[in-house]
Amino acid sequence: MTVFLLGAAGVALSFSLGQAAIPPGEIADFLMLRSLADGRYHAILKMRVLRIAAAFIAGAGLAFSGVVYQSSLKNYLADPFMLGISAGAALFSALAITMKFHSSLAISAFAFTGAILSVGAVMAISYARKFSSYNLILTGIALNSFFSSFLTVVMYLSKDMQNIFFWLMGSLDVRYADQIIYTYLFVIFAACYILKYSHILDLLRINEKTVFSIGVDQDYYKIKFLVIASLMCALIVSQTGIIGFIGLIVPHAARIMVGDSHRLLLPFSFILGGTMLIYCDLISRTAADSINFPIGIITSLVGAPFFIFLLAGRRKAGERANG
Repeated sequence: MTVFLLGAAGVALSFSLGQAAIPPGEIADFLMLRSLADGRYHAILKMRVLRIAAAFIAGAGLAFSGVVYQSSLKNYLADPFMLGISAGAALFSALAITMKFHSSLAISAFAFTGAILSVGAVMAISYARKFSSYNLILTGIALNSFFSSFLTVVMYLSKDMQNIFFWLMGSLDVRYADQIIYTYLFVIFAACYILKYSHILDLLRINEKTVFSIGVDQDYYKIKFLVIASLMCALIVSQTGIIGFIGLIVPHAARIMVGDSHRLLLPFSFILGGTMLIYCDLISRTAADSINFPIGIITSLVGAPFFIFLLAGRRKAGERANG
């Protein structure tokens, strides 16, 4: 219940605060589809609606995918970008900008293609050998490094480095409402599908021999879950650029609050991730006058100390349990 109240408060603050403060009455008229007393606020509120919607679905999808990655790979340090999604998307978006494709739809299409190719390459290389979480993680790290090296070369040679760098830091500026609608439909559908098999994610956390004796093909489910979560992340990254730490720290915070049962953990992480990114977006718009900080900077500044705090809390809890 608390997370819903926090989310509602974040939405209300996001509507009213920013470079232009908007009276509550104008916001109420806008939400009830009444004509605003001051017409200047209409365009601002419409823009904020899109930002709030983009922030929630991006944060929710990344956090949800983070849970799937960590449980499927049995690694609590895994995040949605471990299989090269961010590096592939970044490289292809940089290529699009360098080739003068300045349309946001074109850049999103290139980024989505790069993310999918990267994940596909990681899966194919891992499957060519003996498929395991260990091989998958190592292949993802290697491909991330490979794509990042190419990205450095593209940025060095590009005459449009500023736009590339801006995309890499993440942005919730949405020009087309259709993009948000399609993202919501896919992310919610994919999340519901994985939630249907939440009991399998619970099984994947236990000993592999025990899972095999039950008759569950864990490799099949791992690949299926990782592919769906990767598609979800690829779509989000193609719209927003790279937003780090959400998929890493939100699952940890959610586990502390609701436990390890995926029937509760998955939907709670979904809501918590969306709420957290709404607040991060609010900070990015209000931290300084006349400046909108890139959302990726804010999530890193907030996420890194918060993650250290979570790790310290877990260590103290472990010491008390052992003591």
